[in-house]
This record gives sequence, structure tokens and C-alpha cells, in this order.
Amino acid sequence: MTGLGYDQHCAEIVVQTDLLRSCIKGADLTVPVPSCPGWNLWQLLRHLGGAHRWVELIVRTRATQPPSDEQVRDLSRYTDQDPAVLDAWLAEGAAQLADTLRAAGPEAEVWTPLPAAEGGPAFFARRMAHETVIHRADAALAVGAE
Repeated sequence: MTGLGYDQHCAEIVVQTDLLRSCIKGADLTVPVPSCPGWNLWQLLRHLGGAHRWVELIVRTRATQPPSDEQVRDLSRYTDQDPAVLDAWLAEGAAQLADTLRAAGPEAEVWTPLPAAEGGPAFFARRMAHETVIHRADAALAVGAE
């Protein structure tokens, strides 16, 4: 994904989420994720969906400080859910994030962990596209897919 533009990063968030969702369809979501010690597949998916929603909130509200990231960090309560509900939740969060990023544009002023000149929605679009593809790989490892 190196060299992709802003709109392509936004699109990849949805594309990679859809590919991840197809990879885990019918899988045992209680399996451990070898590349994320201590997490099972449920927790990995909740982490990713929570991260999508956390960034969407930052960009939508034009946050000047980071909001609580508990939904991304505290995964202890996410060990079992209805897979269909989780699947829809992942798809919805990725689509909302991509739509919010597109609506804001790459130059909007929002908090990021980087200096302003390097941050903004452009940082988050790139970061979340990469986060999504990496966790897609984590999920594939967990379920033994290519």
C-alpha cells in the first residue's frame, strides 16, 4: 500500500476489512491469535473495529485531544459474541471511518500523535489502512488461511 493517495487509503480500509471478514467467515473465533499474544480472534476483531470507531470519532468531531481509547485497549470482556453481529459491526465501522475521512479531507485539523504538519486525516487514513491489513494477516494466521 506504499505510495497510495488519500482516497486510496480510505478505500483500502473498507477493502481490507471486507477481505478480513471473508477470511474468518465460519471460523472458530475463540482461537488464539499467535501474532497477538493473549488475544483470541474475537478480541482481535473487536480491537480493529474499536480502532476504526475511535479514529472516526476523532476525525468527525475534529478532536483536539485524544479521546479515551478504552474500546481499543480493554478487550477482556470480548471473548464471545454472535458472529453475524460482529461481522456487521466490522463492516459498518470501516465504512463509517472511510466516509468520515473522505468528508473531512486530508487537511482537516484534528489531533494526531504526530506534529500537525505530518498529522491530520491523511495520517489516520494511511495508519488505519495499514492497521487493517496487518490485522487481516493476524486473522489469517489464526485461522490457517493464506
